Amino acid sequence: MTLLSADRMVGREDQLAMLRDAFGAANGGAPVAFVVGGEAGAGKTRLLRDFTAWALGNGARILAGGCLNLGAGDMAYAPLTEALRRLVRELGAPAVRGLAGRNWHELGLLLPVLMEEDQQEPSREGTQRRLFEAVLHLLDELSETGPVLFAVENVQWADRSTLDLLVFLIRTLQEERVLVVLTYRTDDLLPGHMLRGTLADIELSGRCRRCELVRLDRERHRELVAAIIGGEPPGDLADRVFDRSDGNPFFTEELIAARDLGDEGVPIAVRDVVLARIEALSEPAQEVLRVVATVGRQVTHPLLARVCDLRERELRRTLQECVGRQILVVNPSRQTYGYRHELAREAVYAELLPGDRSWLHGAIAEALTEDPALSQTDSLNMAAELAHHWEQAHNVPQALAESVRGAAAAVSVFAYAEAARQYDRALRLWTRVPDAEDRAGLAREDLLVRAADAYRWSGRLSEAVELLDEVLAGAGHDGEAARTGTLLERKGRYLWELGRGEESLHAYEKATKVLSGEPPSAEVAWTRAGYATALMQAGHYRAAIGQSEEALRIARLVGARAEEGRALNTMGVALTLTGAPDAGTAALRTATDIADELGALEDVFRAYANLAYVLEVTGELEEALDVARRGVDRGRDLGLELTGGGALVANAASVLVLLGRWNEAEEVAGAASARDLPPGFDFYLQIVRSEIEIGRGTFAAAEERLNEAGSVAARLDEPQFAGPLHVLWAELALWRGQHARALGYVDNGLAATAHGDHGGFALRLCAMGLRVTADEARRLRSLPRPDQAAIDQVVDVGARLLSQAEAAALGAEEAPLPEMSATLALCRAESARLAGRYDVDAWESVAESWLSLRRPYPAAYARWRQGEAAIERGDRRAAAEPLGEAVRIAGRIGAEPLRAEVMAMAVAARVSVDTGQRPPPQQVPDPFGLTRREREVLRHLAQGQSNRQIARALFITEKTASVHVSHLMAKLGATTRGAAAVTARRHGLVDP
Repeated sequence: MTLLSADRMVGREDQLAMLRDAFGAANGGAPVAFVVGGEAGAGKTRLLRDFTAWALGNGARILAGGCLNLGAGDMAYAPLTEALRRLVRELGAPAVRGLAGRNWHELGLLLPVLMEEDQQEPSREGTQRRLFEAVLHLLDELSETGPVLFAVENVQWADRSTLDLLVFLIRTLQEERVLVVLTYRTDDLLPGHMLRGTLADIELSGRCRRCELVRLDRERHRELVAAIIGGEPPGDLADRVFDRSDGNPFFTEELIAARDLGDEGVPIAVRDVVLARIEALSEPAQEVLRVVATVGRQVTHPLLARVCDLRERELRRTLQECVGRQILVVNPSRQTYGYRHELAREAVYAELLPGDRSWLHGAIAEALTEDPALSQTDSLNMAAELAHHWEQAHNVPQALAESVRGAAAAVSVFAYAEAARQYDRALRLWTRVPDAEDRAGLAREDLLVRAADAYRWSGRLSEAVELLDEVLAGAGHDGEAARTGTLLERKGRYLWELGRGEESLHAYEKATKVLSGEPPSAEVAWTRAGYATALMQAGHYRAAIGQSEEALRIARLVGARAEEGRALNTMGVALTLTGAPDAGTAALRTATDIADELGALEDVFRAYANLAYVLEVTGELEEALDVARRGVDRGRDLGLELTGGGALVANAASVLVLLGRWNEAEEVAGAASARDLPPGFDFYLQIVRSEIEIGRGTFAAAEERLNEAGSVAARLDEPQFAGPLHVLWAELALWRGQHARALGYVDNGLAATAHGDHGGFALRLCAMGLRVTADEARRLRSLPRPDQAAIDQVVDVGARLLSQAEAAALGAEEAPLPEMSATLALCRAESARLAGRYDVDAWESVAESWLSLRRPYPAAYARWRQGEAAIERGDRRAAAEPLGEAVRIAGRIGAEPLRAEVMAMAVAARVSVDTGQRPPPQQVPDPFGLTRREREVLRHLAQGQSNRQIARALFITEKTASVHVSHLMAKLGATTRGAAAVTARRHGLVDP
């Protein structure tokens, strides 16, 4: 009998070398994602098998799993579960729990064997983020002892949650010694396939390598034929096979095997080849192959014995025949049978008559229902598998019941896309089952609500709203007010996430009216608090306070702590932004205490982020930074050890920018962006980073980042984002000398924030607009023939902007926030400059205000204008000190465009500026090859900080800080931290 597989791989040596090179990079601490594409039969599995064997021999830990072509996309986390099962067999459940860290319980939801020895884990909120974090932590810990290969085959059949996990891991891995290898069929990747987006995301990670297995040319194909038959091909065999296989390795193997059938002519269609080989087998063998093809994955012997109409001895002989003919292969570790290649399975399944197919699916479903142990599917996906088989067997009632159960199972592990697919099936089958409610175990209205929730979390928000509307259309009967109100509240949330703000507020308003006559309850408090949050996000802060107060009253009346915290959270921000910062800060401190007490991740992050924000806007920058750090620490305590923080990290970066610590801000923001953050948080970080880039003069990078952030902001329609974005756009245009465009951005920003109650956003926009008009008026007046009409027009624009600024400042119910007072003073000084009045005292007062708030960048700008005013008044001596201070501040924080403008003014006016500092030093040569991150860590180490202190300062984990310290000490050749600091100072790598 001819062996079908060659004893060596032919024609894939280059790809194997590429994989080995990627393995070397990953082993050196640079994680790699390697994507292998190729048509069916191209040799992806063989390449991965040979590489895996090589990696194993080179000390790698192997985590491997495959995606199933069984209701493709239905089986949540199938490859991950397979990989975890193997790891548990190798290491034991306790060791795997330890490797997964605080979030091992989430992995236990996927693989119940992890829960067997410890059922006392306290119940707490779970999230998909924590599940992903557990996998990340597992890989991180495994890579401490050696390189890790995480291989996933056939990702064209992957479920949405698995694809999301893969993108998360690839984007989030930093220095872990991990190589992720993915294989997929290129011929299955039709337009619109969800894998296309995943591959694009992986490509954008910056650590992706790819190869595609193309068909063998005639020469390499001849080598393959020789390797298969064990010698030089006789006659024209190689050419005849090549002409029909076109160099596809699997087709070649099957065509060579067909010689043994005695056929003179080799069939053209490979499917015909496979079927011809199978038809040459005994009838019992063909029956077994039909069952295995219908099961759709690896099959246990007991399941075959249950479904096949064969006695035990005959079944064993039949399996020997199928394996001997190399159509089936045995998986020794799992004691299962499966097709040698998926193409053969597909060919057999496609040939089944409708009646045979229906009967086989039904028989398999019955066997698995009676004895679930017969399945190789994990308990999580058992219901989804049964739903597939029952539907194919045309047993609609059973398919409906299992679909509902499968959806609930998927929701339990936060696999909402897979839950949505099961709900889709249930809704499609519902009208075909007379006793659908009994079969499903719930009413259709409840099914619609559950489906809407799954749709929402899987990104199908518009469909989720449509389902809620269907439920609401049948609601409104007596006694259903509470249900209707909660449904409307849910609809309000979905609409807000869709960016349909007005509709969202309308839904919330209806919800509160419907619930107004209901007795106090946690649900009523929750709805009121949700409405308050929506109002706050829309900028209606005073209305948000009223709804928050009512929500707080009800929550305290019924003892609903979570709702109380939510109400206080919103109230704190709204009070602060309407001029009552003391009351607002107090409310947020209480909200933070409640969030800490209850330990719900979303509430914890929101409370700490909002508290940091109000401290920032009230000028308490150092405390804001400390609160952000404490929030990140608390998030790590609750399970988001490696990726936690999100908005809190963005808050910290924003505060560092205001403090003029731009290098630190860029380090924090860059490290956070390298991790996979939720879109809203990453968007906030992009705004912060663009602010630094504009200040430094890297305008092209800032423009690209602002454009990306702008598309997100347009969907959010929130003044707190629209205001800063338009200020930055205007400043960018101003530095480029595009005055008309800058004013356009100011006007657009004022329109976008007009519906808000907080005047701070409008004030900043007006200040930027007045700066633009003052610069433009000065330019127009300096022309050889000044155009007075144009000047008057610019002055009119400035007058309008000053009027808007005054109105915005008066909007505060109590004393305006310190930042607002400083910004209003800035507006008035710019207005005077626009009119040609140069008030040295006014600009000095503005500068002192910003310095008192510890805001060096606007202070440096004000000192520049103070010096300019002195020059215009003919007092060059008085100009020297403010211009010198402006240069010193700008140089210290890296604001090169501002520093250059001040120096140009000083030179033009012949003002001697004592900058009080040496010229910016050239980049110190680094003979040690330190990375940017290692130099930043070294700076803190040289200050005597511990690993924990370094971690908190840079918003990284203590473990990551420890790794950086170890790496840089090794590069410096230092055995102690003190020696490393001395070496760094000797070579000028840190300041003495």
